[in-house]
Amino acid sequence: MKRFIKIVSLFLAIILLITIIPSVVIDPYNIIHWDSIRDNGIEPNKNYIKTKYIIENPDKFDTYMFGSSRVGAIHTEKIKGEKVYNMTYSEGVPYDHLDTIKTFIENDVQIKKIYMGVDSLSYTTSGQQHASNPMRCPYSKLHNNPEVYFNLYCNPKTNFLSLYTTYFKPNKAKINSKLFYKYGWHHDYDKKTTIKWEKAKASIGACYLMDETLEDIRKIKELCDKNNIELVVFTSPMYELTYKASVEHDYCEFLTRLAEITDYYNFSGLNDITTDVKNYIDASHYNAYVGDMIMNVLSDEKKYDELYNNGFGWYVTKDNVNELIDVIG
Repeated sequence: MKRFIKIVSLFLAIILLITIIPSVVIDPYNIIHWDSIRDNGIEPNKNYIKTKYIIENPDKFDTYMFGSSRVGAIHTEKIKGEKVYNMTYSEGVPYDHLDTIKTFIENDVQIKKIYMGVDSLSYTTSGQQHASNPMRCPYSKLHNNPEVYFNLYCNPKTNFLSLYTTYFKPNKAKINSKLFYKYGWHHDYDKKTTIKWEKAKASIGACYLMDETLEDIRKIKELCDKNNIELVVFTSPMYELTYKASVEHDYCEFLTRLAEITDYYNFSGLNDITTDVKNYIDASHYNAYVGDMIMNVLSDEKKYDELYNNGFGWYVTKDNVNELIDVIG
């Protein structure tokens, strides 16, 4: 019996080593290497890594920008008088942001202000599904559930498949680790588009979660108010193809109902920015020059007269939201 137990124990130990060691060494999503991410061609779990990074450096910043990868072109270090870190991560939605803000507060992270970018992606993407996605699983889910961590990142199949991307896939994700930790954004001014615009498709999610998303935003607003955190909400200047598809998916209703919860700055609509492909990396992401324009409005109250007439830069409240919809709808 003892010999049998020894054999079984040895067998289990070998299996464990075969599972654990490659996971630690390969670590495709940089979970183990959260403090020194490697550019291995695979997009890291930015949600987890950035949250962990801020928790370990709670006083390094006092202001945070939340949003999907669309706010990844906003160079927040240009905001004067604020220490801002861009928390942008793939498919980041209010559901995720609420979870992260709660995690920050629970871990005594200093928060003076939060900028939050929203658009149609916010209610057509499910944050709840991110818990089973190795590239998007949030910090709280992994930190509090070891079994989730093991299933997502100690999976031999996941590690094996990642090697193809690392060594053979031609179009790989690029990560500048220095910029990642210093600022958080990932689209610099020299980022060029690689798509053929005549074949471009609208970038919009596959779900419809407007009620749930608006409730998440309401909770974020209440949480910020309770903790004396200033909340600045703004909408993305979506490329015209994506914007038109968004309007067909009740985007104007979203903007109207959003104004009942919080005031916000609007950058949505059809104007000289959103109809010109030179301002976009693809049908989902605007470039850093547009990001600067957004920051100029948010931080300096700058008004771009020609664009303002089309709703770009409007400060929207429940009292003037219908006027906005008349202009951009």
